[in-house]
Amino acid sequence: VKPAVGRVIMPAVRLGDGSWRQDSALICDEVERNHPDRPTRPPGATQRLAASLLELHADEWLPMVALHYRWNTGNADWAVSEFGRCAFPMLPSLIASRLAQPGGDRMRA
Repeated sequence: VKPAVGRVIMPAVRLGDGSWRQDSALICDEVERNHPDRPTRPPGATQRLAASLLELHADEWLPMVALHYRWNTGNADWAVSEFGRCAFPMLPSLIASRLAQPGGDRMRA
């Protein structure tokens, strides 16, 4: 993903033509364009407005809440250990967590 998009980011999807999309809303729009027979958005204008407002809320505001609860409510040690486990699966957990700690510190700042 990084060579094509410029950074490691999720979600990202590579399309059949080789191009990339890196935002959930853009990915959904692309899927809907390519498969109009199976729409992801409701048919009515009022329903589409409500769906768009929910999408905006989920994309822009819920991540901030999730990050707050991950890093400020007693979950930080667990998150750092999970980052270490995933990033350094061949290392002992203590070392992996130690290596992941600077990333956790940046997330808390």
